[in-house]
Amino acid sequence: MKNIKTYSYFAFYFYYGVQKLETGDCCLSRWVQQNFVNTKSKPDGLLFFLFTEDTIMNVRGIRGATTVGDDDPELVLEATQELLEAIVNANSDFYTQDIVSIIFTVTEDLISIHPAQAARRMGWDTVPMLCAQEIPVPGTLTKCIRVLIHWNTEMDQKSIKHVYLNNAVVLRPDLVTE
Repeated sequence: MKNIKTYSYFAFYFYYGVQKLETGDCCLSRWVQQNFVNTKSKPDGLLFFLFTEDTIMNVRGIRGATTVGDDDPELVLEATQELLEAIVNANSDFYTQDIVSIIFTVTEDLISIHPAQAARRMGWDTVPMLCAQEIPVPGTLTKCIRVLIHWNTEMDQKSIKHVYLNNAVVLRPDLVTE
């Protein structure tokens, strides 16, 4: 899917002898349709007309998960940082300023610290983050930290590399790359 293009515009034209000035943001084809094609009258003359292109990026999700051996705050932070660094390294166009938000979840046996603190230690201070607990489904993976990063990117969904480390590789073996 192609990115949607919007345009900032500045238009100064004569409309039935009256000067008209407009500025705003819109899709170019929609502006032309509304102002010229769908009207019975046409402007008398166009003095100045400028469109500048802005690109609206797609928001994509990057998934990842890892596990720890024990509910120790430092182990949770180290494992989370390792996961985030692996996601950054796996996705070549990943820049922290393009992160929209991050959701971390942990299994019910991890309660010593919020994994978002690892991202803060990495300097991701302006990124909105949320931590939550996974639904405690019997028989599921324990001591697991999961992450969903919402990311502005021009990459298509199939090109994004999801990262699963340690025992979490069993969650999505189809996405694990060596």
